[in-house]
Order: sequence, then C-alpha cells, then structure tokens
Amino acid sequence: MILTLMMTGALVATAQEPRKDKPVPLRGMISLIVREPVQRELGIENDSPELENIRKLLKPLSTVLNQRLNYPTEEDKTERLNAQDLYSKVEGEFVLELKKLLKPEQFARLKQIHWQRWGLQAIQDPDLANQLEITADQSNKLSAVNLDIEKQRKEIRAQGGDDRAAKVQELDQERDRKYTEVLTPEQLAKFEQLKGKPFDLPAPTTTTTPANVAVGGPIRTRPGGLMAFALREPILKELGIKNDSPVVPEIRKLSESHTTELRKELRNINPVVRERVQETEARLQGQYDLELQKLLTAEQFVRLRQIHWQQLGLQALNDADVAKALAITKDQKEQLAAAELAFFKTVRELLNPPDGRPVGPVPPEIQKKMKLARDEQESKVNEILTQVQRNQFAELKGKPFELELLWAPQRRDANPSPDQ
Repeated sequence: MILTLMMTGALVATAQEPRKDKPVPLRGMISLIVREPVQRELGIENDSPELENIRKLLKPLSTVLNQRLNYPTEEDKTERLNAQDLYSKVEGEFVLELKKLLKPEQFARLKQIHWQRWGLQAIQDPDLANQLEITADQSNKLSAVNLDIEKQRKEIRAQGGDDRAAKVQELDQERDRKYTEVLTPEQLAKFEQLKGKPFDLPAPTTTTTPANVAVGGPIRTRPGGLMAFALREPILKELGIKNDSPVVPEIRKLSESHTTELRKELRNINPVVRERVQETEARLQGQYDLELQKLLTAEQFVRLRQIHWQQLGLQALNDADVAKALAITKDQKEQLAAAELAFFKTVRELLNPPDGRPVGPVPPEIQKKMKLARDEQESKVNEILTQVQRNQFAELKGKPFELELLWAPQRRDANPSPDQ
C-alpha cells in the first residue's frame, strides 16, 4: 500500500466547537529514531542491544498499520479518522512503547528534535500544548486557523499545477504567522526553551522517482531473496520439487542466510541512500543466485526466474538481465521510467485524496481507477518497446503461470520461509 503522509491538522473540527474526540498526536517520531544522526545525538550505539530492541519494537508497525487501515477497531470507527490521522494514532501507540525503551533524557531530547522539525505547528502536540498552558480561547482560535489553512491546502491539491508545492509552503508560513498572533510572547519564549538546543538534522537523500523506476537497474530484494520465492509451495510444485526433497532444506538454509546477511549489510548503511541499498541488495542476490543454481537443474532455475518476472509484471523490465536481453536503449529507459513514475503518482493521488482516504478497504471505484492507470501504463510500455522487444519479453517470461496460486494462504507447516 502506498501511503503519502501529509499534515492534516490535529486540533480542529470547527472554529466554533473544539474537537471532542482524542487529539491525534504529531507523527514523525518513529522516522526520527531510525535516523543515524538522531541515534548518535541520543547516545545510541550502532549494533547495540538498545538499538536492536528498538528495531524489534518498530518492525511490526507497517503490519499493524495496514491491519488497522483495512480492519479498523471499533474505537477507530468511532473517532472517524482518515488514513493519515490513523497513521498518527498508530504511531503514537508505538511511541508510548518506545518511551519505555529509552532513558528519560533520551526521550526528552527526541521530543525536542521532533518539535524543532514541526516548528510552530508542534503546538498541536497535546503534551506541548499543556506545557505552554494553551487556554480554551486560544485553542479555538488555533482551530480556526487550522481549519482555514487546511481548506486552502485541499483547494491547492485539487487544482494541481507545477507551483503547488510553493503555494503549500506559503500556506505553512501563513499558518505560523497566525499562530504567532494567537500565542503570547511568554508562550513563544517558553516554546523556544522547550525545544532545547538546536539540532541540525541532515535532510535525507531523496529521489524524484520510486524505488524501482531505474530501468536496467537492480530490483529491490526482500529478505530471503529468490530462494524464499522458490520455497512457495506452488513454485516447488511447478519446479517438480517435492516437499520432502533434500533440496528443500538446502534452499531454506540459503534463504535464511540471505535474510541474515542482507539485514546485517543494510544495518550498516543509511537506508535513505537508495543507490547504496540497491547496490547491496543486487550484489547479495547475485551471489546467492549462483548458490541457488547449484541446487537446481538448469531448467528449474530458468523456470523460477520466468515465474518471478511474471509476478513482477512490468517491473521485470527493471531487471538488468531483462533490459540487456531486450537491448533496451537509453532513450527507452528514460521513457519507461517516466511511464512508471506517472503510474506511481496516479496511484499515490488515488490513495491519498485531498479529503483523506477513509479508513477501511480501498473502495471499488478507486480499485477500478488504479486498474485503468495500470492499463494505461502497459499501453505506454507497448508503445515504447518495439514489436521484437515485446515478443522477446513474452518469450523471456515463458508459459503463463497461475499467479493467483501465490496469493492463496500458504500452509505454515509445509515450507516456512522468511518471505511468508
């Protein structure tokens, strides 16, 4: 699920009537604690037991979030939260557990950095609002400001345009100016004191394209790699490998080893540097592919890759071997990347409408539009590739495999793997 986190305003329902349900906490503390500069500031050593415990705590966050998005609790339904607000709520629950793992001074410093990042919008944090002794009258005025700014933000998003980012930035500046008019000089001075000493957090390395847009580059590898994919029961059956075959535990050993080594390698690099992550994943997968080939027959390995490419769909064009086999030119790579980016943006906008996507399963009308976007991308790809390349691509993927079998529940006692 693609989820773009946008500021939605946590204090406000209307200007006349303050929000009666629980205030939604500011989001972003989790994204801070996983940054190496912040860890150093808090005195958390790399590969320390403390950091390992933090990682274990945060690992289920995305799983829990997806579960709550699609199957909201009764409390979630009662609070009428949209997807962005629900993320804030779920993250806030994890932050409470994170607080138990950190020393009081570490958590206090983390909050200071958090408030520094949000600027004056940090007063939407209930904890900070209490410390600043925000009055009921001030809360109503701040709510009115938020309501007005958010209304304008939705209008800007709906209009689109290349200057949208600049307009949103101007709105944020206007919000800060209006906040300043509501707060007293004493409260503003206290806020500066509560933020603590300034912390210069380096901006993460960003990219204008999603992770898999670099056609002819490495494909993101999940823990367990191609070995975990091979251990899926339908795949083993297609390859003619029985569950009790001695090759199965050997593949599983490779899968588990790949998982351990990949996580160890990625732990030592900055995860926001996409190029280094991809280089590491591609290098490891290449090494393990050689070991996997020793366990399979030549025909089995070829068929395994065919099914993997079918499962990847158009993203299989990102595979360096596929790009090389099709002799994709530099100009074609750029066009394919643009088509992939256009699809990515369309899906992101569909899943994050200006009013916020309601919590629960993706509505059928949105699913239909996402399918149309995928069909449009496929049409563009067919225009970019020559007929010869299209024929070669189809040949590389081999005879069609019933991919629905891969989405069916797997028997946990049959072929457990890190990929499941």
